[in-house]
Amino acid sequence: REEMEEDERERQEELNKPGAGFQFDPSGKIDPEKLMAQSKKGKPTMVFFNVLKEFSPRQKELTVLTKKWSSLLLNGNVPVQNFPVSDNRAIFMVQDGSLSYEVKNFLLRQPEIESVTIDQQIWHAGGDGKPSIVGQDEVLKKKQKTKKKSEEDNSSEEKKSVPKKEKSTHCGSALIPLL
Repeated sequence: REEMEEDERERQEELNKPGAGFQFDPSGKIDPEKLMAQSKKGKPTMVFFNVLKEFSPRQKELTVLTKKWSSLLLNGNVPVQNFPVSDNRAIFMVQDGSLSYEVKNFLLRQPEIESVTIDQQIWHAGGDGKPSIVGQDEVLKKKQKTKKKSEEDNSSEEKKSVPKKEKSTHCGSALIPLL
């Protein structure tokens, strides 16, 4: 019983430490990026990024860039491990996920970067700073295509306006018109 009370006391002390858990902002202004960073605190996170092809035609050039960036991040007290994936794509593994958004902001300031992805959210260099969801573009295009097709079908039906036949149904041996 005493052990349980001691464990509970330690857990409460851990939760009461500044920066532990989620910080509620009573002003009502919630920054989604800070919220995501807090939720990843202490958890390893992968930050995927694409380098523009003109800066990284081969994996050797990508390795040079990622080593340079990882040392700059380390100087800023943000340790990362880098893993090249292809000629122009790599991963930075961040052991403390709350720092992954700092890594993202750092990468987006680099002129060689095309895009950065964390948890299927993509930020494009030079974009509006808002992420897009992986697959979201395809869904939007499909919806637009379907909407355009239905509009075309409706307009073609209007052009082919043929007088409508009177609808009727059989009820026993009599023919009853429907309105």
